[in-house]
Amino acid sequence: MAAINFPTGATNGTTYTDDFGRLWTYNGSYWSIDSSGTIGVATESVTGLLSHVTQNIGGAKTFFANATFNGTIGVLSNTNSTSSTTGALTIVGGVGVSGNVNIGTGLSVSGNANIGTGLSVQSASTLVGPVSVLSNTNSTSSTTGALLVVGGIGVSGNLNVGTGLSVSGNANIGTGLSVQSASTLVGQVSILSNINSTSSTTGALLVVGGIGLSGRLTSGTGISVLSTTDSTSTNTGAITVLGGIGVSANLYSRGVGLAQNASVSTYSSLLKANALAQSANYTYYLPQTAPSQGQSLQVTNVSGTDYTLSWVSQITKSITILSPQATDKVTLFAVPYAATITKLQAVVRGSASPAVHYALKYGTDRTSGTTVVAIGSTVNSTTTGNTVTSFDNSTPAADSYVWMEVVAITGTVDEYHLTVSYR
Repeated sequence: MAAINFPTGATNGTTYTDDFGRLWTYNGSYWSIDSSGTIGVATESVTGLLSHVTQNIGGAKTFFANATFNGTIGVLSNTNSTSSTTGALTIVGGVGVSGNVNIGTGLSVSGNANIGTGLSVQSASTLVGPVSVLSNTNSTSSTTGALLVVGGIGVSGNLNVGTGLSVSGNANIGTGLSVQSASTLVGQVSILSNINSTSSTTGALLVVGGIGLSGRLTSGTGISVLSTTDSTSTNTGAITVLGGIGVSANLYSRGVGLAQNASVSTYSSLLKANALAQSANYTYYLPQTAPSQGQSLQVTNVSGTDYTLSWVSQITKSITILSPQATDKVTLFAVPYAATITKLQAVVRGSASPAVHYALKYGTDRTSGTTVVAIGSTVNSTTTGNTVTSFDNSTPAADSYVWMEVVAITGTVDEYHLTVSYR
């Protein structure tokens, strides 16, 4: 920087030329400028004055007062800026620019940047601190709003949207999406995670509340409902369906409740059973009343493909023979359907240790049959009787006859009684 350095030890009449080419004279008390001195125009190598003509000035320049430049100012130094105090041009205070500012490489702002109208960034930019866009212009499309981006946006952290999020194309979310209010997705939503669900808190999609669907729900593998709410009517239970349910495979249930058929005052259900012909549907009419202890459900009437079932207690058939003989063979009953013999109860009355040795048989041919209890079963009780509940064979087929054969008599038997229970 040019300076005035008067020589020391000056005497009256001593002269001095400063860096600006001005002539000074010392009068014994102070230095005064000689009016005949001249100041040249500054150049890159010569100290001088600033002029209205174009000048190339070398070295650093510091202005301590206001300066007005009407023309173009070029700073030819190529010193890069890495902070607010380095670079080809450094300004201690602020800079006010009424026109455009074009920056060739990068813009680094250590504090807040307030932009009144618009900011155009032509290349990649890095903003270290928060960026606030104070415009309240709402977005109704990809080309409207307070912030418009022609390309894509990559966000490594969270993205919080105050009101709504509208995506016109596909939305690919790498980690997680948190939606704090109601959202409307017009197009198809694909969740590409293959995490399986084993509970209400696991899986590719987790929903804390319920899900309402106006269309169909299709599951590729299975649907598991973890609610243990029992069903006591058509509108209670873990799953309630207003319409019907169509099942193309097997249906298993610990308990079955069937809707009432008002026309026959019984409960009815349309079933296709494996034991019956698969080409026809069969209607089973169930009784309305609850069973009593010991009762079982049996088909009591068949009309075409309609089967009426009733609660039936153990069916019993009895016979009493006076003075039975060893050659007696008596038909007891016939079964119109497959039956199961469950109990034989017999008693005798007589003297001299009376006893009857008998055999119980069944078969569709009355001349030959299957033995229920082995020949030689004995009835010798004259009080509480003899009971048999274990059999060699006990399941006569449909349309079978059941008969009793007396094999031998011991003592004097005045009366022999036998009761057969079956279902």
